[in-house]
Amino acid sequence: MQTETISRHQVVELVMKMPPDKLAAWYEYGLFIQSRPLVKTVGSQKTQDLMAELAEWEAASDEDWQAFESLLAEMS
Repeated sequence: MQTETISRHQVVELVMKMPPDKLAAWYEYGLFIQSRPLVKTVGSQKTQDLMAELAEWEAASDEDWQAFESLLAEMS
């Protein structure tokens, strides 16, 4: 697995350009990432499971996000 490091400044620039609805989705994504323990062993089942979950998050369409946000709004 290849990793890349970005600076806080780069993150801030990205966030400032992001539309508010996408910003909320990325915040939720960040909470998801933060809730998962770091897995150091590449190729382990846990790593494969986490990578599959991340791929699902990244593949979610705008319609999926809208449906998810509507569901959250109904629950609150």
